[in-house]
Amino acid sequence: MDPTKKELDFSQVDAIDEDMDMDQLMANLQIRILERGYTRHTVEDPPWHDAMAHRDPFSRLYWFAAGRGRLLLEGRMQTLGPGSFYLFPAHVPIRHIPSPGLEQYWIHFTAELPGGLSLFDVMEWQIEQKGTNRKQALQQMKTLVIASPTARVALEQQATLRWILTGFLGNPRLGWEERLQNLHRFETVLRHVQEHLAEKIPLEKLARLVSLHPNYFSNLFAERFGMSPRAYILQKRIEKAQTLLWFSSAAIKEIAQQTGMGDVCYFCRVFRKYTGMTPTTYRKRRSYS
Repeated sequence: MDPTKKELDFSQVDAIDEDMDMDQLMANLQIRILERGYTRHTVEDPPWHDAMAHRDPFSRLYWFAAGRGRLLLEGRMQTLGPGSFYLFPAHVPIRHIPSPGLEQYWIHFTAELPGGLSLFDVMEWQIEQKGTNRKQALQQMKTLVIASPTARVALEQQATLRWILTGFLGNPRLGWEERLQNLHRFETVLRHVQEHLAEKIPLEKLARLVSLHPNYFSNLFAERFGMSPRAYILQKRIEKAQTLLWFSSAAIKEIAQQTGMGDVCYFCRVFRKYTGMTPTTYRKRRSYS
């Protein structure tokens, strides 16, 4: 399966209803495990660290069997200890700090609602889930890190991850109904952008999709989404590039073409401007999870 399709899933978009309630919204929640693993960092191994903060287009779930990790979460130091689950949603800026001697289980996943909404866009969430049964938590993580699972195990993984995530969630965020309505209003635009990232996307074409004058469309889109259509398109191109760099071995030249950002020099310049690092540096970060 093409990992770039995991960013936004529009298979449910046509079913979006402006009056959809929370039960209906959660019934359409799609969780995909992108990669998973177990890592043991001895004192002699290269330490678990990043050179700078980064935002990724996928979420992380961590559980430590031994050792302590440290990271900066939105500029605040967070210590990660054995026995607790830790959640870091997509697009939240984090930076791993050198932490030798870790024994770590980890999951990278997406949790998407209709129209590309993230579960964590709709629900309040916390970083740490304390007080878990350590033996049970270890077994849950061992189940989650099974690669190429059978159908039965894949269903068990889905149920397990959903159950763990419920322990991180709080109340619905204020304004989630309005955000869903915005998605309903512009669903054809969002779908078109996602499906044509490798091509030129004229503003006039997007405006025609929702029968609006280009200037009015641009102003209304910015009002509803907090950014211009151009900025939104570039954001989605960068997110697709991040996904390809992380989950594929495609050459940087090929990724530049697939994301509609022209030649490699332009792509690298734009990517660095938005992520703070070069595409090559971003790809190397995989070794730190």
